[in-house]
Amino acid sequence: MKKILFVDTGKEYGGGTKSFLYLLHELVKDPTFQIFVHFETNYPVGKTTIKEIIHNSGATWVEAKTPKKEMGKLKKEFLRAISKTRLIQANYALHVQYAKHLLQQGSWEIVHLNNHFSENLAYIEAANQLNIRAIQHLRKNASIDPFKLAILKQQACTAICVSTSTYAFYQQMIPITKHVIYNPVEAVPEASTQKQTSSISILMPANFLTLKGHHLV
Repeated sequence: MKKILFVDTGKEYGGGTKSFLYLLHELVKDPTFQIFVHFETNYPVGKTTIKEIIHNSGATWVEAKTPKKEMGKLKKEFLRAISKTRLIQANYALHVQYAKHLLQQGSWEIVHLNNHFSENLAYIEAANQLNIRAIQHLRKNASIDPFKLAILKQQACTAICVSTSTYAFYQQMIPITKHVIYNPVEAVPEASTQKQTSSISILMPANFLTLKGHHLV
């Protein structure tokens, strides 16, 4: 049985969460996978929470045994005054420490990251240090700081892009194999069962946000 840890670093419910939950709904049906999920923030989803939704899905919720350390305001301002790069480096070191502690909590074979390179790099590096395969699901087009890009280029990671234009965006910065998986669309059951012989229904989902790259359509 393959053990997979899904990690989400987002702070609120959005399209990336919804797409991940569709994937989770199908994966938990496969007896060859054992699914674990860690959300850094247990944010509200309607009248419930993401933690409760994960519990109800049949996956195992993973709570970090070691809290994520945040830099104090005075130290942050001091480092910012010296240089922005020093501040990024210090913050990143704390994130790697948290990610490594979390990944050491279980014997996972794969860690799947649900955001983008800049947000998830600490997990990618920690996974490489622990010989865990890292998969990065790139949900949007986000620039990568030169400091982080230099680290990323040294890591092994499989990238999945939300669109062809998102793949093209990151390919300009770092060589990645083309794996494109578009966000799923759930058909309304009532509409999908209606039969009308005199008309044709066409469903065309669209997202024209620049950060998704779909403005190029």
